[in-house]
Amino acid sequence: MTMQSEELTQQASSIRGEVNYLSPETTINRRFVAPGEVLKTGTYEPHAVSIHDGRPFQDRFTLDRAGFMLLNHVSSVQEFRDRDELDAVYLAEVRDEVQRITEADKVVSVGYVLRRSEKPGEAKAQPPGNDVHVDMSATDARRRFDEAYRENFPEGPGYKRALITSFWRTFTPGPQDWPLAVAEYSSVADSEGVDTHMIWVDELPEDPYMVIEDLDVKPAGSAFHHNPDHRWWYFPNMTRDEVLFFKLNDTDTSGAWRVVHSAFQDTTVSATQMRESVEVRTIAFWE
Repeated sequence: MTMQSEELTQQASSIRGEVNYLSPETTINRRFVAPGEVLKTGTYEPHAVSIHDGRPFQDRFTLDRAGFMLLNHVSSVQEFRDRDELDAVYLAEVRDEVQRITEADKVVSVGYVLRRSEKPGEAKAQPPGNDVHVDMSATDARRRFDEAYRENFPEGPGYKRALITSFWRTFTPGPQDWPLAVAEYSSVADSEGVDTHMIWVDELPEDPYMVIEDLDVKPAGSAFHHNPDHRWWYFPNMTRDEVLFFKLNDTDTSGAWRVVHSAFQDTTVSATQMRESVEVRTIAFWE
């Protein structure tokens, strides 16, 4: 950015939004999943934060400095709720766009998630995630990079750099009731974050804090304690021809290498339709 980030936030309009941070007393965050049961060691607490409107400054946000950027991207997909069409059309579109932006040697898709905000009392939808997080820890990302490269390029020379990103699009008209907020990379210290492990078990343990020998190979994200220095941004009224593109983990840590994010309920708008979105994750490799 050509302007200091602190100056940008002073110039930007903002709203108050509530996001869930990890409680201060939670230092070990595990989620045990057994058939029909779940046990969590961590607790979260809501915090009201200022979330700044990035629209007037969208050209200033870059992937390597802020960790995120707003893209114009027209898709040929007719129905984003159609998983067959996503598989047949959209994944290739996203791979091509990610390769164009990053100039990586190779790009592979590693899945997508469809979400929509819930009606009161509804339990069927996969709702927006309103806890402050990154979807994978640095250790888990490295494991995923190695697995994806071996699986997709078994004869390849190996990679020098790998980057996993989120290609996030809402395809319902604005205003969105649950937009996605991203924290500017430079406002989050590299030392922040508590590993959040997902552990599948046959039965829940008596001691969830027990030593687990192979914990480093379990899927893990990162959760975050509240920090008033976090600078939050969002892009209101996104259209289906726009994408919020942001880093989840980058082996190159000389610039922005991850973006903390969370959905939040925008109580300043009267949304006429529940937000629906599709997120595609890709891994870009440089050999």
